[in-house]
Amino acid sequence: MIIATPQAMLEAGRNFASRLRAGDVVALHGELGAGKTLFCKGVLDALGFTGDVQSPTYTITHHYAPPEVRVPVVHADLYRLNDPHEVEELGLFEDNAIYLIEWAGRGGAALANASFTVSIKHEGEMQRKLTIKERDNAD
Repeated sequence: MIIATPQAMLEAGRNFASRLRAGDVVALHGELGAGKTLFCKGVLDALGFTGDVQSPTYTITHHYAPPEVRVPVVHADLYRLNDPHEVEELGLFEDNAIYLIEWAGRGGAALANASFTVSIKHEGEMQRKLTIKERDNAD
């Protein structure tokens, strides 16, 4: 789908949140400034979070827990990782939460079976192409 405005990216995240359950891993892909964090803000808004959502680029993870959200959420940004094995060292998937993982490509095998893959690509100066794929559970 084509996203024309930042508000539309927020709304796409809000709509997507209804598909998520604890244990789901969302692998987000896109260039710098594509809208990954804005999409995550929309998801967190829909789950009840009313605060400011920042990219966890420097802290690597932000954790959100009830009562500020209806279900625990771990928002991670793997941009600063140098090796996919660092994901295991982080203990990233130890909680029963929804995982929103920006720069998921840096996570290697740990993110190969993500529940959802969200790709955001620049389509001109303001527009973005948003693609969401759900893992095929038929295997």
